[in-house]
Order: sequence, then C-alpha cells, then structure tokens
Amino acid sequence: AAAPPTGNEEPSALDLSATTGDSADHHGAHPSGEILSERQAISPTTPVGIGALVVDTSIAASVVSGSVAASLKDEASDSLEASAPGEAERERVPTIPSPPTAEVIDAARILVSWEPAQDEPALVGYSLVVYDGCSLKYVKGRSGSLMVDPSGLRPLPASKTSAVISSVCQGLRYSVALAVGNEAGWSPYSPFCRRVAVDAPPAPAPPSLKIVDVRSIEITWVRPASDGSPAVNSYGVSIAVSRACLLYYDAVSGALLPDAKEAHPLPADKTSVVVSGLSPGAPYKARVVAMNIVGSKYSAWSDIVTIQPPPSPEKPTVRILSSTSVQVSWPTVQHQPRVTGYSLMVQEGSTLKYYDTVSRGLKVDAAGLKPLPSDTNFVYVQGLRSGDKFKARVAAVNDVGWSRYSERSETIVLTVPPEMPRPLVSIRGPQCISVSWEPPPLVTDVTGFAVLVDDGNAMWYFDSSTGYLVATNKGLRPVHSAATCVEVLLDAVANSSADRARQQRDCSVAGSDSWYGSDCSTNRRDIRCHAAGGGTYRARVAAMNRAGWGKYSKFSERVELSVPCAPECPAVRAVDATSIRVSWKAVSCQPPVIGYTITVREGSQAFRHGWKEWGTDRGTWAEPKQVVHLPAHARSVAVRHLQPRVEYCVQVSAENHIGHSVMSPMSDSIVLDEAGSMAFWPPVRLDLAPGVPLPRRLETSQYQNVRKRISAAPSQATRDDAVEHALQ
Repeated sequence: AAAPPTGNEEPSALDLSATTGDSADHHGAHPSGEILSERQAISPTTPVGIGALVVDTSIAASVVSGSVAASLKDEASDSLEASAPGEAERERVPTIPSPPTAEVIDAARILVSWEPAQDEPALVGYSLVVYDGCSLKYVKGRSGSLMVDPSGLRPLPASKTSAVISSVCQGLRYSVALAVGNEAGWSPYSPFCRRVAVDAPPAPAPPSLKIVDVRSIEITWVRPASDGSPAVNSYGVSIAVSRACLLYYDAVSGALLPDAKEAHPLPADKTSVVVSGLSPGAPYKARVVAMNIVGSKYSAWSDIVTIQPPPSPEKPTVRILSSTSVQVSWPTVQHQPRVTGYSLMVQEGSTLKYYDTVSRGLKVDAAGLKPLPSDTNFVYVQGLRSGDKFKARVAAVNDVGWSRYSERSETIVLTVPPEMPRPLVSIRGPQCISVSWEPPPLVTDVTGFAVLVDDGNAMWYFDSSTGYLVATNKGLRPVHSAATCVEVLLDAVANSSADRARQQRDCSVAGSDSWYGSDCSTNRRDIRCHAAGGGTYRARVAAMNRAGWGKYSKFSERVELSVPCAPECPAVRAVDATSIRVSWKAVSCQPPVIGYTITVREGSQAFRHGWKEWGTDRGTWAEPKQVVHLPAHARSVAVRHLQPRVEYCVQVSAENHIGHSVMSPMSDSIVLDEAGSMAFWPPVRLDLAPGVPLPRRLETSQYQNVRKRISAAPSQATRDDAVEHALQ
C-alpha cells in the first residue's frame, strides 16, 4: 500500500458545497490531521492530502488521518514497501475519480456504483466516504455498514464497481464520494454525488373532483415534485362517503373496496381515474397516496362534491312581441351532471300554465309534457289575451332530477304603454335645450320613444337616425328605449319654411305603424338634433312597445330663449382728473350673458367703450363699429383720457347669443375736476363686486413689509417706536 500522504498532493475534491450549492467558505483539515480554523480555510491553491475533507461551514470538518492510509496499506499487501514514495511514484498516484452514483434500494440500503479506474497500474482498491447531513462516515468493505472511526478498514476490492451501504436511517439524505488507490498512493476523494433521500415521496396536492355523470366522478391529481427520494412507483385512491364510510379504489376491477389491503394500486404514470358506482345525493371527497420503495404519504382531502340536481336557473326575461304574444328567454345552466332539459311555467292573470313543446302552446296540466331541449334558452308564447298580466318561471332537469323553479320574471302587461308623464324642458346652453322624461314602468316593455317639439310656429318630430327635427313622422325610427333625455341644438334650421308651413299641428300619432322600423338601431342615450333658434319651446313624449304606440304626454312648460333684460343703473365715480370708474351688477338670464357694452355720453355725444383697447392704450375710446364686448365676468371698468369740466354719464347693455339687451337707465352725471390730483379720495380704495362683504382690515403691501422688518426688534418699546415711525 502507499505511504501516508505527505501534504504535497493535489487539492482535495471532497467538497460538499459542490453538491449542495452552498457558499465556498469551508473548514479544512491539514494533511497532518490538524483541523484548520475558518480563517485558515483551504484555498484552491492549497495542497491537501488524501486525508483532507473540505466541507461546508455549516458542518464540522472531518479528517481521514494518516492512520487510515496506513491501515489501508497493511491490509492491501504485505509485500509493498512502507517507505515514502519518490517523485516517480508521486506522478503515478491516481487522479481524482468521477463522482459515484447513489440509488436507494429500500428503507435500509443504498446502492453505490462507479466507473472502474482506467490505465491505473496495480490498483489497490476503492474507498467510499458518506455524508448524511451531520457527519462523515466510512463504508466497511464486506458488510457495507457505516463506520465513524476509519481505523482498521479494508479498501473495497479493485474488481468491484458497486457496493451496498446498509444500516442507513430513514428520513436522512446521503451523498457519497470515492477515492482510488494504487501502489503509489491514494487519489483525492471525488466530489460528492447527488444526494439521495431515504424517505417516502412528498405528499401530493389535494386532488380535484369532477362529476362525470349521475354515478361517476373523475379524480385528478398532480405528480409530486422530486425531492431526492426514490421515484413514485404507484398511487392509491381512497374516497370518503358521507364523511363516515371510507372506500379504496381497486385498479384491477375498477370498484371501491372497504379493505385497503385488497385494493390494487394505480401505476405511476396515472394522474386521474374515473370512479363509478356512486349514489346521487351523497357527499364525496377523496385523497391520493403516493408510494415508493421506502414508504408512502397521503395528500390532504379534496373539496366535497355531491351528485345532485342542477341549481335553479336565473330569473327569465319576458319581452312583448305583440298584443297576444311574448318571448321568454333565460341563461343556460352549467352543471354536472349536465342539464338535459328545461320546463317553462307561465302565470297568465291568476292561472298557472305550462309550455308544451309539441303544440308550442300553454296547457293547464303538466302531466305528460316533455321538457324543452337542453340547448334551448328562449321560446315564443302565443295566443295570450291582450291586457292580461304575464310572468314566467323556468326549471332545469338532469339525470338526477329537477331543480327548483326560478324566481318570477318581471310582470309584463300585454298592452301598449300608458301615457307618459309630462317631460321637462330646460335650457342647456346658448343654443341648446334639453328634453328629459321619467322612464316608464317595466311592465310595458318599452322599446322606444317619440319626441315632439313645438317652437311656437310648428311641430317638429325628432329623427334619431339623423339627429334632426323633421316635419313628418313617416319612416322615422324611435329614440332608444334606454334614453331618458335628448338635447336640441338651436343653431340651424332642419327644414325649409315650405316644409314647416305644411306641418300638421295634430299631436296624435296617426298611422303609427309607419312610424316604427324593424328595430331600434340607435344606442345613444344623449341625442343632439337641430331646430330653429330663438322663441319659446315646449315638448311632449310618447312611448312604444311591440304592441303599439301609447299616447303622447301633456306638453311641458314653455321655456323662452330671449335677449337679456336691461341691466340696472350703473354707478360712476371719479378716479382722477381724466378717469372715471364704471361699475354695474351682473345680469342673469338664459342663455347666459356673454358680455357687456359700455356707452359713455360726453355732453350730447355717445361713445362705446371696447375691451380690445385695453391691450395697448388701456381704457381708450372706440367707435361703435369697432366695439368688442367686455367679458361676462367683468363688473367694472376704468375709462381714461376724459376731459375736465365736461359732464359725463354712462349706460350699460348685456348680450347673449340671442342678441343685445335694452340699454340700462342713464347713470348720474359726473364732472371731473381739472385739478391734477383728486385729494378728496383716500389714497387706497377697494372696489368690491356687489354682494361681497367688506374686509375686516386693509393693509398696503408697503405697510406689510414694514411690519416684517420691525417684528424682529429686540424689545417691545423698540418695536412700538418703529411702528409709530412707520405709520407717520
């Protein structure tokens, strides 16, 4: 056998971090057997002998001491010399072998196999070291048991390429490293192989249950992820019935057995199974057990499923088709076992009737009636009495039985809609009015509306397809049933004066059949249309359904689009020798005011004050043809460059999009003093708009700056003196 390692060999490859993925911080052992501290951890360039095992910092360092090598030498051959090898012998030491392969045989044994050493002269044998997550142990050659103390161990024969490790503990993870010895010595240990767990497979996730038919349930599960334990070789399925009885699925017969020992497991490639022979109405839940050569683990229980009739359908919808027919529709029911049909129950007045799929009519007796097909979600019911109240209910059926009937639909009256309430007409803008109404009751199943507008000269019908008011109702489509408002723009004329002259003033909807198209294609809730601007307006509304048109509502109150009223008398005061300030109150009207015009009379001449002149020569005069209105928010204006000792008086007019108001009354006259300054006015004056309360305190910006400067005075007396001085 080779002599003990001298410490000049290659770095040891026995590194646990290579298999665990941990950090590269290591504890190490010196060739002499001394354990290195963390600060002296072995670097890749440090020569380490066969006795050095490099492990992760989370475990203690272990050492194959020189005595181990000596023991291996004595057991190998008595004829080998014990002297230290020379340079030639050191060159013939085996290289680091490849990592071995480990495989769990059963709960107590692991099979380790490796590739035989190639081109190595006079092999002595092999040595295996095992790491179980806590410590390093050595494999005894013949028995395969694990030894903590390597003294006296014999190497594995050179002819072997596998060994069985016995006495392993269930629940631990093992990794193995291999070393090769020849006449020149021993190689460093190989990297550790992939860890293997001597444990049962991970527990599968809870399975999912799906009802197939009235007596079958499909159970599906997912293969558990690999954690290093032996692969799953079979599955078992158990079912709990009514939370009391436990049955086991037999893969051979496909039946449920009460004894688990008699149930054959499913192969490892199966991930679903259909269990038959179940009873409707009973709750079921299932779990799956995964098995390997070591043991088994159960999943958690699945959710509970019950083979039962379908749930009640949602409330159906009833639409009027005519005065004697309706359409009943409902959402389809999704359920397992799948729905096989539906039943329709109708309450006509106070009588309950059932829909017959053969005659497509209603019958009082439900006996012998066939259900509607499962792919049907609406029917037409005909032969009803006009004026009766009508509502419906739906039930679904599958192979288990019938569901409960749904809630009753909304009550529908088989008649035209009643007279609409009086609408509301309001002014929405300078050239727009709005006609709005309350939605009708649902019992009438309204499909559209008609809007009639009276502008004081003629009647206009609203055309929802074009957005205009027209003189005739022939071929028009109604306003959409979801709309509760239309807006009328008053900026264009939709019809010629000749059309308006021919407009009939009859407000009834004569010949209503020609009024309605095949459907209401307009889906807009706010619809704009054009009419003639100015004047007074009122409107009325009618509703329709598939039974016909209802009566028009009464006319709304009239709204008037007019010019603003005359402003109140403006106030005038002198600012200086050449300027006056004119102020006035705002004017409220509909359409709203868009501006004001100021007219100033100088003696017998009248001029108008314009807004554009403020950009260059603020407050100068303008000729009447050049006048631009003051903005609507203006409440006062300064007029400058006037002449002293001349009498001035002012008038104000307001304007909206309809036109100008009458001029306000003439203000009091004022004569400007020719003095250079108006000493009788206070140096600071605040002009407030009408209705604004007076401020509690008025300070100039200069006085505020003085207060800030003196606020930091060292004493109260100094501050008082500074304030008095500043005020003076």
